[in-house]
Amino acid sequence: DVAGNLEAWPSNDSYGDVSTTVVLSDPTPPVMSSLTTSPQTWSNANWFTVSWAALDTESGVAYYAYKTNGVETQTTGTLLTGAFAYQEGQNIFSVRAVNGVGATSGSLVDTLYYDPTLPVSVMTALPSTWLDTNPLVLNWSGFDGTSGVGSYDIEYRIQPSGAWTTWLTGTTTVAGTFAPGSWQLNEI
Repeated sequence: DVAGNLEAWPSNDSYGDVSTTVVLSDPTPPVMSSLTTSPQTWSNANWFTVSWAALDTESGVAYYAYKTNGVETQTTGTLLTGAFAYQEGQNIFSVRAVNGVGATSGSLVDTLYYDPTLPVSVMTALPSTWLDTNPLVLNWSGFDGTSGVGSYDIEYRIQPSGAWTTWLTGTTTVAGTFAPGSWQLNEI
């Protein structure tokens, strides 16, 4: 009443069975707010970490459904450690949220980049003659059909039993010139 008096709740003994049915109404689907994959570049390890977040202020997020290779999996978590790419190359990962009344958000999509195959490199054949005054021009190339060649590391050794020595590291060029010297270069 206006004075603040509250009626006592009826007991089951005096009024029989009392039950209440709650009907949830949530016309607004959840909203996916983020999706992050790590690493976000090419990886030779088939191990990815994926995290996501969504918001539903009415009935709340009941679960998430993520999909890779066309297979959907449901979870209540927002972090997936150890996600696997299903094939070499670019792999699509998508996730959506479902709220307490079954309304579904739109999907967020990201890509897992997986390349386990070693690149192939080729060095142009060296002359078999002794070189001691002229510069030696070297040419090389490489191929990687999935992620591409990022850079080259070039090493050399002086025969008959010299140790390998780094000449160029992380270069993106495909040619270089060795200055004249008193050495016989047999192997690169």
